[in-house]
Amino acid sequence: MVLLTFDEFMMQLFKMQEEQFDFVILTVGKFSGVPNIPVFPPGKGPESFKGNVIHSMDYAKMETGFLKAKSPVVVGFGKTAVDIAMACSAANGTENPCTMLYRSVRWIVPGDLPIPVEYLFLNRFSELQVRKPEEGFLLKILATILSPLVITYTTTVQHIMSEK
Repeated sequence: MVLLTFDEFMMQLFKMQEEQFDFVILTVGKFSGVPNIPVFPPGKGPESFKGNVIHSMDYAKMETGFLKAKSPVVVGFGKTAVDIAMACSAANGTENPCTMLYRSVRWIVPGDLPIPVEYLFLNRFSELQVRKPEEGFLLKILATILSPLVITYTTTVQHIMSEK
């Protein structure tokens, strides 16, 4: 469980350690068209934090000098969150580290793999390999027949990534 305390510019993690941050970047709901700000109890949300709380949509409109000499915390672990954390780290180095706070780890695939992972997993053919409750009998049979191929795909990619 992660408990955010915005009252004293502090973030308390599992009630074991406290860290101080200059600003918070929320990286949730970027592609919905409007910032998706989580709901907090009254007086316990971003409005009680004395530093800046920005959404990734607002971050994209800011100039890069905003990051210099500041210690940010990035909330989220999607592609946007990782990109922003990389930009913060590049701007500040180890003097002002960037912290990422996330609920669950995602499988981030490096772009320099020797096989084109996007062609294996992100296509219409791969959609046929996933069973869905609303599909008909023939599609269920096809998904069952293709299941060894899915296992081969994932095992191959995991093996290649473990060697990196």
